[in-house]
Amino acid sequence: MSGKLARIHADLKPFSPQGALESFLSFRQAQGLRKATLALDEAILRPFTRDNPDLLSQPRQAALEYLASSNTEWTRQTRLKVLKVFFRFLQEEGVIEGEPMRGLKGSTPPKIAGLPSLDDVKAFLEKLDTRRFAQKRLKAMLMLSLDSGLRRGELCTLRLQDLDLIRLSVTIRAAVSKNKKGREVPFSPATAREIRSFLACRPSEWRTEAVFPSESGEPLKPGELGLQIRRLSKSFGIPLHAHALRHLCATEFLRSTGNLALTARLLGHSNIRVTSDFYEHLTTEDLKAAHAQVGVMDALMPSGTRTRTLKRGDARR
Repeated sequence: MSGKLARIHADLKPFSPQGALESFLSFRQAQGLRKATLALDEAILRPFTRDNPDLLSQPRQAALEYLASSNTEWTRQTRLKVLKVFFRFLQEEGVIEGEPMRGLKGSTPPKIAGLPSLDDVKAFLEKLDTRRFAQKRLKAMLMLSLDSGLRRGELCTLRLQDLDLIRLSVTIRAAVSKNKKGREVPFSPATAREIRSFLACRPSEWRTEAVFPSESGEPLKPGELGLQIRRLSKSFGIPLHAHALRHLCATEFLRSTGNLALTARLLGHSNIRVTSDFYEHLTTEDLKAAHAQVGVMDALMPSGTRTRTLKRGDARR
C-alpha cells in the first residue's frame, strides 16, 4: 500500500475518524472493487466512525462495542470482516498502532436457516397475479433463480444477449459475477416458456437490453427485487426471500447428484470449500441416496449377476 493517509486526502483532516474513512473509501475505490462491496464498506463504517470520535485513540474499545451491538450473528460477522480490512489499512498508513482486532475471529453462521420447501415455492408462484407486469416478471425471475442458482444481482443485470432460449442456457458475465469469473448454466424448458411469455408482454417501444427491466423499462435494482419479494411474502403468508431460492436450487441439485464440484460450478463459487461450508446441512440419508444413484457396484456387477449365499461348510472348502 503506497502513500500515507495524509497524502491521499490532505483536505479531510485525515487524523479524524471521518477523514480516515474517506481515505479508506478512496483507496478501496481505486482498487476497482465492485459497487456492492464499496456500498457495504460505507454502510458498516459510516455509523461506526460517526459514533466513535475517539476511534483513532481507542480503536479496540470502539470495535468491541460496535460488534457487541450487532442484532444478529450475520451482522456481527459482516462488521468484523469490514473492520479488519479498515484497521489493517489504518495500520499500514501509520495512523494507528498495534492490532485492534487481535483475537477476534470470525466464523460462518449457518446459511441455510429458514430454507423454504419446494411446496412453499410452488404455493408462492401460484399466488402471483401474472396479469400484472411486475408479478409476471417476478415469476420468471424466481423460476430462473431456482432452476439455475442465480444471485439477485445476476438476475437483475441479465441481458438479452446473455440468454439462449434455444440451447436453454444463460451466461453470467465476469463483470457482474461476484468472483469476477463468468460461467454458463442451464435451465429447464418450463423456465424457458415462462421467460418467453414474459418477454412477449414487454412494450415494443422499449429498447432496453435487460431481460427483466422495471415497469418503466429501466434496469431493475437488486434491492427493488428483494423488496417486492418481502412484500408479497408477507401478503401471501409464505416466508421467502430472494437468496433462499439460490440455496434451495443448490441443495436440491447437490442432493440429487451428490456432486460437490458441479454444484460449485453451477453457483459460481470460486472455491469448492465455500460450497462445502454452505451445504453441510445435508444428511446421511442424502448421502445414501446419492450413493445409490451413482451405483458404482451396480455398473461393475450387472443386475443379472447374483451373489451366491455361502452355506455352512463353504468357508472350509
